[in-house]
Amino acid sequence: SAPPPTPPTAVGRGTLPPGERGGCPRGASVEYALAFSRDGRRIVAGVNRYVATRQIPGAVMVWDLAHSSKPIFNVPAPHLPLAALSPDGRVVYTATTGEPSLRAYDVETRRLLGSTGTDLIGESRKGAIEVSPDGSTLAVAAGGRILRFDAHSLRREPDLVAHTAEVMDLEYSH
Repeated sequence: SAPPPTPPTAVGRGTLPPGERGGCPRGASVEYALAFSRDGRRIVAGVNRYVATRQIPGAVMVWDLAHSSKPIFNVPAPHLPLAALSPDGRVVYTATTGEPSLRAYDVETRRLLGSTGTDLIGESRKGAIEVSPDGSTLAVAAGGRILRFDAHSLRREPDLVAHTAEVMDLEYSH
């Protein structure tokens, strides 16, 4: 006989059935990308999905923490997407494999504001993305380099060479 169903879990204002907490589909996991907006009102996650041990395309999702039962932004993304929010939480930046690999979206309208770059992340599918505290610069860790972009135009700025090992995380000081 099957085990008894798990009771719904309280999330934000409502309750959701098991496997759909916070609006995430069954088989979803967050492995590399999870960040708050600087004002603490929103959170972004790069959500990965697995069905019967097979990875399928994931998503980048943003939640308003005051009403967190369902994401306010959800855009499909390849496996292991990286994501960061502007300080006010109005713009979400994504870095993925493929082209264009860097994108900026308006969270409220889901409108693509801009995109650039060839495959910045590369085959490792690991890295990090971070927005400067003033919202002017975007940094993307790719291999042993930190790629820098103007956060508004996505124009490339001079890279920082970190070291010969792969950069797995980065953080601006506040």
